Amino acid sequence: MKRAAPHPLAGNTRGRPAAIAACALSFLLLATGHAGPGFAAPAPWYLWDSPRAARTICAQVSPGPAWVRVRGPFLDSRCEKRGRPGEALPGTLGTAPAVPLTTLPPLARS
Repeated sequence: MKRAAPHPLAGNTRGRPAAIAACALSFLLLATGHAGPGFAAPAPWYLWDSPRAARTICAQVSPGPAWVRVRGPFLDSRCEKRGRPGEALPGTLGTAPAVPLTTLPPLARS
């Protein structure tokens, strides 16, 4: 009867750089695979209308098959502030200057 070969990562890894690299790579892929959803922005809100119930509600996802999306996207759960979460609003930090570069005064030369 033949003996099964030992697992490449089992036991002493001295002299097995490929086994160490494979273990490090698998740990790196596992660690980075779970970090992605942490950078996602919240979902936008939409105004939904029900022709059957004659109601309008604000929700992030469809309340059911009979509901029709009327307006959106909105930033808040009251469907009052237009826009998508994560986008820069006009006049806030992170936006480009409103003054075109051609209207800026010339640089002083020394």
